[in-house]
Amino acid sequence: MKLICISLIISLLVATAYSEEISVPPVVDSAFEAFSKAGVETAYTAWGLKFDEAYKKKFFEELSQASDFYGEYLGYEAIRSDDYSKRHRIVHILARHKKLPLFYTFYCYRPEDTWRVLTVKFSGTTEFIDARYC
Repeated sequence: MKLICISLIISLLVATAYSEEISVPPVVDSAFEAFSKAGVETAYTAWGLKFDEAYKKKFFEELSQASDFYGEYLGYEAIRSDDYSKRHRIVHILARHKKLPLFYTFYCYRPEDTWRVLTVKFSGTTEFIDARYC
């Protein structure tokens, strides 16, 4: 009986840990919605990124090439979200594509009331940092 109770408690703790909602800032969520409807440029705009023209071109090229390689975009899942403070969050996303998943890491910051994306990294590419925050 004691073993059954311990097993039940452990099962409940594990189930609770896996059912926990992962907190994704609205700026990240809305950009994936935009990406699914209209592609890379709308995601860039929705993420609120501002790069110089050469950097922006490289970002578009790399994300477009990754999208071509991984196949049609099917949706995304938040894998993990780490709050380093009330205003700094790192979010790991798995974007589901037809051929392979594409992994993203977003470094987000909330100086006042609205979350911003400071840095975006995605599988096998350059790290892109918004120049306004460097």
